Amino acid sequence: LICNDWQLIRSSHFLGKPLTRVLKYFVLGTMEPRDLAWYTNPVGRNCGTNMPYVENKALSSLAKGWVTEQRPISVFFMGSMQPDMNKVRWAVKEVGALPNSEIVDVPRGCEGKECINRVKNIAQSFQKSSFCLAPRGDTPTSQRIFNSIAAGCVPIIVSDGISLPFIDLFDWSQFALFIPEAKFLAAPAQAVKDVIGNVTEPQLHQLRLNLQLVGPHLLWRQPDSVVAHNALVDLQFRCFQDKKWGLLQESE
Repeated sequence: LICNDWQLIRSSHFLGKPLTRVLKYFVLGTMEPRDLAWYTNPVGRNCGTNMPYVENKALSSLAKGWVTEQRPISVFFMGSMQPDMNKVRWAVKEVGALPNSEIVDVPRGCEGKECINRVKNIAQSFQKSSFCLAPRGDTPTSQRIFNSIAAGCVPIIVSDGISLPFIDLFDWSQFALFIPEAKFLAAPAQAVKDVIGNVTEPQLHQLRLNLQLVGPHLLWRQPDSVVAHNALVDLQFRCFQDKKWGLLQESE
């Protein structure tokens, strides 16, 4: 189990009893997929499944009437845009040139009243935005993506090497947009303008509807969340397809 969210690692509340029972069979750690090269399952395959981040608690109680609502912010991003992150993050600031965009720089390690005020209403900003930018960070995936899903804000993912959870279970292109890093770096604002410009109103409605449908499968805080179940299904699919190694069945 590949997890980069310390909140999830520290709490078995989100994992649930079924997943907790089988943890003795698997690796749970903060590592990138390539770091699992040393681990080979009994069937002789390298395997692992990426775990979703836990979404912002303030987003877990949002009303679900957002499928058809009009939103004042076209593109939203809040996070570090310092050059010590990576070139993609540094280029995000240029997206602020787009009309009705809200791009907020919060430097890493930022403290004090100014920084607190910037992030205090982040849940509301997600909820008021049609598209939420999710550029490459310093982990294989990003909490920003799952906050976007919880708020019904269509994620725009700019990360060529991203490791999305449960890609064998869900088609992420049905509820997220993607921009290659090279295209984004060449002209950040234009790249974002192009990708959202190709989304018609009916398509945006469908993307939001799909976000609502996929929510319980990727969000830990939803009352009907089945993320732990999906983690087990994904692990079985990836690691124990050979029926003679029915580890998950034996653990029930």
